[in-house]
Amino acid sequence: MEKLLRSRDLDESVVADEIARLERVGLLDDSELAATLVRSKQERKGLGRGAVTSELRARGIDPSIIDEALSDTDDDEEQERADEWARKRAGSLRGLDRETAERRLNGYLMRRGYRSEVVRRAVEKALPRGGSGRGGVRFE
Repeated sequence: MEKLLRSRDLDESVVADEIARLERVGLLDDSELAATLVRSKQERKGLGRGAVTSELRARGIDPSIIDEALSDTDDDEEQERADEWARKRAGSLRGLDRETAERRLNGYLMRRGYRSEVVRRAVEKALPRGGSGRGGVRFE
């Protein structure tokens, strides 16, 4: 908001007064914005911590506020979201050999901002090993 007001060539004192007024009436609260965005990005878009952190940083939110907003996220819930996205994506990888399917699924989940250990577990669940390990991916 401060950047927007300054871009309009307003006097510094006017900008400072308006920012203070917005904070006073509760319309400018980075903590609340960060908490809302974390919920939205994780629940609606299925993003992992890394992607959420990047989006909040891009909005100019202070790193300490980001850490506070992410502190409420549950590791088990993040794993469940990654598992769900991996299952959905695995269907489109049916015709590929196992190595290619794993690599693509790994990349997909990493781009969604999930940590490597979460991705590894999700890929193992979505692409279970079976048989000789050769040939195409098998789904049950």
